[in-house]
Amino acid sequence: MGIKDFELNFEMIQGSKKISCERKRELFQNFLNEIEMICFHSSEYNNSPEKESAENLYGQIKNYLNEA
Repeated sequence: MGIKDFELNFEMIQGSKKISCERKRELFQNFLNEIEMICFHSSEYNNSPEKESAENLYGQIKNYLNEA
């Protein structure tokens, strides 16, 4: 899954009224783990334009989890 996929899924899940808050937290924690592994521990992302998007999304998800 690429960063754009994570961004779309984050927006869709965040806005969903059918998914419980607990389930959202679980899904977003999984997103954080995957983004860390794919983007921050992969040498191909170090100079990629997607790295900034990944960092922004990571921050958004962290903020959401801290507020929820």
